[in-house]
Amino acid sequence: MCPFPIRCLLLCVLSATSFIASAFDLVPGQIYTTNDDDNVVTRHSPQGAVIDTFTFPAGYGYSVRGLAFDSDGLLYAVIASSPGFNVVRVNRQGAVEALGSATNYLGGNSNYGKLVVLAGGAQPDVIVAAASQLVRFSSAGNQVLLDGNQVHDVELLPTGNLLVLLGYEIREITRDGTFVRQLQPSVSIAGARALAYHPPSGKVYFAMYGYSPIYSRLIRMDAQTCNVEVDIPHHVGTDLTLVWDQPDESDRLLVGNIYANAMQFNTGLDLPGELDSSPRSFVALFSQNLLNDSFE
Repeated sequence: MCPFPIRCLLLCVLSATSFIASAFDLVPGQIYTTNDDDNVVTRHSPQGAVIDTFTFPAGYGYSVRGLAFDSDGLLYAVIASSPGFNVVRVNRQGAVEALGSATNYLGGNSNYGKLVVLAGGAQPDVIVAAASQLVRFSSAGNQVLLDGNQVHDVELLPTGNLLVLLGYEIREITRDGTFVRQLQPSVSIAGARALAYHPPSGKVYFAMYGYSPIYSRLIRMDAQTCNVEVDIPHHVGTDLTLVWDQPDESDRLLVGNIYANAMQFNTGLDLPGELDSSPRSFVALFSQNLLNDSFE
């Protein structure tokens, strides 16, 4: 009989099983995307051109969601399954390793399943935005850090704390789930879906469905004052990734979308351009200096 309480909707750790699939190169500076309706990861050039694809075996689930990299250059993914999801990672040889699973149902919203990786190694800490909970996977066990209404996204801050996006609010918490503060923008949050943090400027970006008379919005605000500095109409993004540490490149925001083409903006949220001429739900950049890789 399962010893875990039903309320946790969790959690059993899978045995570390490797499955060798087709080789898939992981290259710093390149972009990786997924859609929410299959197990395919697409690799793009920094400009967005498609290079190749990798397909996770069906045994891991039916829908690849969020992607992230660790300091060892391994790619992590959340894959929706029945009834919950699996957390896996893959190396440059295409060896897929299952790290853990949970019974949280991600099928209720195709935005669920974004993640951050706190450390590399044999058993890294992985934190997943999993519908009604924020779940931490670690070698010490699994922990629900937060229960809330529509937990859509999570970002790592320079302090080591976590910034968590729910459907109608943004919270800062510690890595063990202790509440720090609620960020209250100068506009009301409604139907929020994606979040990103820009370390050089201390700006927070988020996408939301919004409210009448302005629907589907992309917003930049100051992380300390919560003053909204830029607010533009844009078909609501399902995932946001900031490119801010690449040599010889201007900082930019990658915006994934289920229903519209993936886009990229400068940090002022103007000069938009297509990342790819098709919808790409989730986007990740392989950078050796990613903020997620900076903390153990």
